Amino acid sequence: MDNISVVGDANNLALSQRDAILVGIVDEEGVTLLGCAYCAPNEAELQEVTDVLPAPLVLLGTYARSKEEALQSAAQVLKTGFCSQGCIATYISDEKLQAYRVNPDGTVGPNLNTKRITSFHEWLKRYRILRCELPITLEVVEDGTVPSTVALQLAFGRVLGQLDVPGLRFLTAPGSAGKLGPVLLGPDADILVESLPGSSGSGSSRGDGGDVVCCLPLIDTRQLASPPNGLMFTYRPLAATNGGSGGSAHGRTEALLRLDVLSYVRRNCSLGAAAAALSRGIIRQLHAAQRVLEKLNGQVLPVRAHHFLPPGFSHHLTVLYPTLLDDPERNDDRLVATRQQLHTLMGLPLNRPLLRSANAVDLAAQCEDGAGGGAAARLRDVHAGLAAPGIGGTSVLVQGSYEYCHYMQDRFNDAGWGCAYRSLQTICSWFRLQRYTSKPIPSHRCGERQER
Repeated sequence: MDNISVVGDANNLALSQRDAILVGIVDEEGVTLLGCAYCAPNEAELQEVTDVLPAPLVLLGTYARSKEEALQSAAQVLKTGFCSQGCIATYISDEKLQAYRVNPDGTVGPNLNTKRITSFHEWLKRYRILRCELPITLEVVEDGTVPSTVALQLAFGRVLGQLDVPGLRFLTAPGSAGKLGPVLLGPDADILVESLPGSSGSGSSRGDGGDVVCCLPLIDTRQLASPPNGLMFTYRPLAATNGGSGGSAHGRTEALLRLDVLSYVRRNCSLGAAAAALSRGIIRQLHAAQRVLEKLNGQVLPVRAHHFLPPGFSHHLTVLYPTLLDDPERNDDRLVATRQQLHTLMGLPLNRPLLRSANAVDLAAQCEDGAGGGAAARLRDVHAGLAAPGIGGTSVLVQGSYEYCHYMQDRFNDAGWGCAYRSLQTICSWFRLQRYTSKPIPSHRCGERQER
């Protein structure tokens, strides 16, 4: 592959003044660079980055300030087993991205031709985003003969054995089916992804990632006496079953794994290939969920996938968070260190909660073919578009959005006395919209209690 396409401005790499790991897609048209991560070229950090990438995004290679440093870093990445098919080494020279392919044997290929793609949405016009939600109840039964971490590994092994099979089929969800009804995605389906119901390829202008088709997995449950609400897979040690010799179950723990897989699939791809891509994404996310629980010393806790599209990013991030506490706000507080680590790895600012669960992209509405509704929203950012006063001085504007709360809203008559309450509500709306909190905007009565 002699070409590399770059989404956005490659010179931003040079502006960061930091070495980086390149992230993107490899397909029949070549290599497409979508973004980067700021991690060391070691196996642990490379795995953390890989675990948050939607399929088929992969680690492409490295960026450094010189050719020699880039080639050296690429060689280190190859030693970890990532980029097993070869690595791209890049650097900036004369304000232009220079890229070389480093082969698995360490030899360096010719300079790659670079092509710029102006934006994420321009690139996304060639793709559809397929989404598959898959709840799995994981049950681990321990008999005291093996450590909890081993029991957890065996339980996940059973799950993988059930799902990592050829020919897994999917059905487009009712909300994504359109007028033609549900569409089957399977190995024998040779029609194109372009034919799936949804947008015509113009992409979304809302900044939410655009055209999403939701799919349901078709799992054979005929052998189950009473199929559960979600998939359930159980690991029971031999001693805990009737066929074992001695011993009984010392403990049984179960937790819900709420997998949620995204896959970027080319529009000219067959539905059979799309089904295979979704299957690979499910297996990839299962392995990531296992690593999340292994970091918690084998605790069996609920895990949920969340999708994010941070400002300026050319791809989604899918982050798996464990449920450490039942209260969502307190659970988010417990996960601050985890989010800070991800912010550092992905080059996100540390003063904004961009990967907080409340900041996840709402893909449900897109899966419902644009359906919406609900009450009218308040006015937002009422200062935007106002002409600057002709008296000189410096304009200082708020960063982020807010809702303009004013008298007589919510069918509540506070004319002449509600100024302070409405100002408080406006301030609180900023914290909500920036996802610092998911608590509701306080009412007048709540504001009075706080004053006391």
